[in-house]
Amino acid sequence: MTYRLLIAGLTGLALMGCDTSEPAASDVGAAAEPSGVARFEGTFERVAPCPPYSALQVDIVPRDRAHNKVALVRAEGEKAVYGVIDHLELPPRRSGNEWAPQTNDKGWPMYDWRTYLTKNPGVLQTSEGDHLLPEEAVLSYDVASEGFVLEGDKWVCASGVDNGRAGEKVGQFRKRDDRLVLRKLNEAMVPGRAVLYQASDRNYRKVRREYLGGSGENGVTPGHKDRNRHLQAVAVLMQEDARGKVAGLARLVEDHRPSDAGARQRYDRELPMYLDALARAHVAWYVDSADIRLDWFHGNYPEGEADIMEGIQALEEAYSALASEQ
Repeated sequence: MTYRLLIAGLTGLALMGCDTSEPAASDVGAAAEPSGVARFEGTFERVAPCPPYSALQVDIVPRDRAHNKVALVRAEGEKAVYGVIDHLELPPRRSGNEWAPQTNDKGWPMYDWRTYLTKNPGVLQTSEGDHLLPEEAVLSYDVASEGFVLEGDKWVCASGVDNGRAGEKVGQFRKRDDRLVLRKLNEAMVPGRAVLYQASDRNYRKVRREYLGGSGENGVTPGHKDRNRHLQAVAVLMQEDARGKVAGLARLVEDHRPSDAGARQRYDRELPMYLDALARAHVAWYVDSADIRLDWFHGNYPEGEADIMEGIQALEEAYSALASEQ
């Protein structure tokens, strides 16, 4: 069983204006820490458009003084797209057994961009297959301007322009003065969602054990071969999450509404698309954990397939309801 989220995406309503909040110069970290690890704190925007998106911003918040970050991604085109990275690592890039960090031909320090979506679910790819950001890449950091260049595989514009080749402006990012208006909410959501998924994981392991069998104090259980029954059991967990655990995130949504009227308006306008991203991440967690292929749903397991689709709808509705709870 793979727990890697290979694909999950979303599209939202068309937006007017930019998703920005107040300037945050005071909480933007230094270009590099004494250890040589760049903080990469703040909002960065892509220098050139990458069709179908006219703009893309990534808002990065360090979680600790090591390499761990949280990132909120927003792409703008005909429809807005949000993505979340709950665990972003940026360790200095090294070659082989050499300890000294690598630099590029401009002398910029290089880092390994590593996003982990397992057990910290996130969304980096849209339902149309467009990668908002690469899951793994090489980052070259311009200390002077605090901009960076991302070079990674599997990160291409829909037009076929490859973002992962050096020199392509679509892989270049520059620092912005404004922060994304939902970034504080996104940061606060990380531990809350982690608790939610930990509970879901415990419950799912029991269901999987019943399906595949396992050893215990009473010996080895044989499990069962009824895939339809297993899908129904997974769907029950999805419904339970929708009815209970998701509602527990409502307080975070309300607590992080800005007091400024303009920022609050932007917050409320952007919130449904962000929550849609969280819903799709939650669905993808179950789909991946249970080895479910939605494109293989053709009535082979009629009850189980129907229940899974109802579970997906229940999760989407539960997250959507958070936007209206004030």
